[in-house]
Amino acid sequence: MSTNLKRFGVAIAGMIVVLVLGFGVLLGLSWYGPGLVVALLGSGHSSDVMVGLEAPAFSLEPVGAGEDVRLSEHRGKTVVLEFWATWCEHCEATSKALAEAVEGRDDVVVIAINVREDENGAPAADHLKRYIETSGHDFVYVHGDDATLKSYESHMIPQIFAIDGDGVVRYAGAGAHERQHIDTALSRVR
Repeated sequence: MSTNLKRFGVAIAGMIVVLVLGFGVLLGLSWYGPGLVVALLGSGHSSDVMVGLEAPAFSLEPVGAGEDVRLSEHRGKTVVLEFWATWCEHCEATSKALAEAVEGRDDVVVIAINVREDENGAPAADHLKRYIETSGHDFVYVHGDDATLKSYESHMIPQIFAIDGDGVVRYAGAGAHERQHIDTALSRVR
């Protein structure tokens, strides 16, 4: 066999390996969903598209009873939005870090927007309420919708946005957030 033919064979074999690995990653992303995306990207990744812009308005149904929750109701305070789901382990860790960071701060409101429950089997309303009650977090919990996800350009969970008292996004980050990421987000709100 000629040297050129051997090189060609090695190149073809290399391309096949790359294609198989690439297909495996895509299959993994579709199978494991946002959790694998977070694992691949790491934690606290910035999503700066919204930073410096006015936060899109929303009116969302609260989990449980009550009137719709509007972002505009919280003007004058720092608002942290967290897009999350009950099945998302990284969301749970982010929620815990967020709760620790805002504990005792009356100037911060956390609105936890529950999304993508149907990706891994939507929990019954009672299950969602029990999940929230056992978390012990003092957040405002609402049901998210596709329009809100789209308006915030939220493509994965968890994702947080820190919004100042004037309604301007000062921090946007996707992926698991540890306490230091939350502190960074809050420090960007003046």
